[in-house]
Amino acid sequence: MLVKTDATVVALPQNSGKGAAVRAGVAQAIGDYIFFTDADMPYSLDFIVQSKNHMHGCDVVCGKRIGDYPLFRSVASAAYNGIAQSMLKTSVDDLQCGIKGFTKSAAKKIFRVCKIDGFAFDTEVIFLARQMGLCIKQLNVNMHHQGNSKVKLVSDSIEMFRDVIKIKNNFKAGEYNLLQSFPR
Repeated sequence: MLVKTDATVVALPQNSGKGAAVRAGVAQAIGDYIFFTDADMPYSLDFIVQSKNHMHGCDVVCGKRIGDYPLFRSVASAAYNGIAQSMLKTSVDDLQCGIKGFTKSAAKKIFRVCKIDGFAFDTEVIFLARQMGLCIKQLNVNMHHQGNSKVKLVSDSIEMFRDVIKIKNNFKAGEYNLLQSFPR
């Protein structure tokens, strides 16, 4: 299957974090489906074609990593997912998988209210999608770990846990304004 794509580079004046960069890209996106992936391209792009088949009647497709991933990172990822799932009451298996797809409508709704600039923005996106009552599907995606990741496992993990607490506190304080913006 041939998929026609157009690409536009959206550059921020300074590094403001992965969440800020993806939000800026989504704000400029115009297609019927909006996808993002990590810059080091560790995921099979077959995910995009497969996801579009799952998006009929669904709003968000999240990758679930399978394949080549170092043991220590796998353990750290499992710990993060377990804690974040418990704190935020979400059932997505791999919150931090760096490839996700959205219908245009879902992406615009979700990313308009996101607040997290760092790596935990993936978790915030899924949490908000669930709170908005959007349909979320998970799809296995082959991963080929790149050794040149910019993730600093210890310091970034600590920051991500802080951000999960921020997400929970933002929601409790009504910071996302979901009831007024997206009544159920």
